[in-house]
Amino acid sequence: MRIGVVSLEIGGLRERLQPTIDHIAQQPGARKLRLALDLSDGFVFQVVVCNSSRASTALQLWLAEVASLDRGSEVPVERLSPYPLDPIAAGPASLEAGELVELVLPRLVAPAEVGGRLTFIDAARAREADAEAWLTLFMRLNERRNLIARELGGPLTLLLPPTLETDFARFAPDLRSIRSVAVEVDDLDDAVSGTVLLNAYDDGFGRVEDIQALAGEVERARTQAEGGVPAVLRMLRVLLLRLVGAKRRTGELDEAERLLDEAGEIDDSLGDPSGRTATQLVRSDLLIARGELDEAAGLIESAIVALREAGDAWALANAWGRLADILEARGELDEALRIRRDEQLPVYERLGDARSRALTMGKVADILRTRGELDKALRILRDELLPVFERLGDVRSRAVTMGRVAAILYARGELDEALRILRHELLPVYERLGDVRALLVTRANLALTLSKRQQQADCPEIHELLALALRDARRLQLRETQQIVQLIRQLGGDPDAPPFT
Repeated sequence: MRIGVVSLEIGGLRERLQPTIDHIAQQPGARKLRLALDLSDGFVFQVVVCNSSRASTALQLWLAEVASLDRGSEVPVERLSPYPLDPIAAGPASLEAGELVELVLPRLVAPAEVGGRLTFIDAARAREADAEAWLTLFMRLNERRNLIARELGGPLTLLLPPTLETDFARFAPDLRSIRSVAVEVDDLDDAVSGTVLLNAYDDGFGRVEDIQALAGEVERARTQAEGGVPAVLRMLRVLLLRLVGAKRRTGELDEAERLLDEAGEIDDSLGDPSGRTATQLVRSDLLIARGELDEAAGLIESAIVALREAGDAWALANAWGRLADILEARGELDEALRIRRDEQLPVYERLGDARSRALTMGKVADILRTRGELDKALRILRDELLPVFERLGDVRSRAVTMGRVAAILYARGELDEALRILRHELLPVYERLGDVRALLVTRANLALTLSKRQQQADCPEIHELLALALRDARRLQLRETQQIVQLIRQLGGDPDAPPFT
């Protein structure tokens, strides 16, 4: 969570959101906010309902800019939120009520010694799984409203998604009653870019309870979409793609494909080429998971042409990355490396997308590892990936990176450290996230690493790990099933006999 007086200037963000900023600047609600800020002398409380995280971010950028223009000097901004400012950046995997309250409330009752600042509490990106944490914060804000008004001494703006508007009124009635402005701000009602849709897909949850909550959101959105309103259909499509991402991670490929077909029907009804292209790329992931690389490559190459014509730079780089994945799987390492360095990294660096750049550097490290350049690969992982994911609080990506570190250590024969990472840095994370596929792969790798020590005492644990991995792989019909079967046979076991059956 980014807490404190911060800059809203992220490389490439304003440029990317400029159409939305221009759209918001023309809305009556935004003009009311600007006037209230210009006239304010001391504490004022404003409530804004935003129909998207993109609208919320664009509004904050615009208000910071116009406040500085109106006052004739740069106005400091304090943004309190567990979610990144960039609407396409990955958010936290989970949100705890105590952590949210502890990190937000003290900044309001004992704020930084920077006068005349704008303070935003940004909840616009809140998911249903986050609701409990936000409701707890609303109650605490309601209890401390008088102290906040006295200590903050400047404007406070609360940005809410439509799903939390009623709950805020219910859980913070006294605070709501002292609002000076309450408005709604809308995003552009146009075709959503491939970038936004692909990030929704990548944001799919992995924990069982999160997937259940997300499935509930999808059901409610389906009911709302029965009227055929385009904006509601677009919202349903975003939720469907998130659920597809979650199902892919848990290995439920048939269900993921069914949901993706539903999203594709929405693309057709809207006549949205960007949506069709994003759906096409997501479908390529499902084909890759099934081992159908040639068909996946055909979809990706077609999407690259469409995204180039559309000028969607981030989504185009993302599509190139998928093609590089297939080339790497085929052993075409030189071309895969060229794509990473020439087609992806420059785009992410220009857009200031630190997470996507780090993920791409991880792919570069994979290629170097395959080539036997272990020292270079390890340096990239430790120096260029881990610091980024730790700073972003991206637990899953950090775990994936530590898994790559463990693989290099295994290749070097540094088995004790590799085992420590697998046991303590990966298994607990994937268990907490409910990522069944990553969990079974980690168990298989842990068994393989233990077997390399050639210690008789490790045999019971090896058998238990492989039995668990094979059970889940068979249940979900994953392509890893055959690899685990081969590993069991290499170790002298029978995959069709106990304890593996």
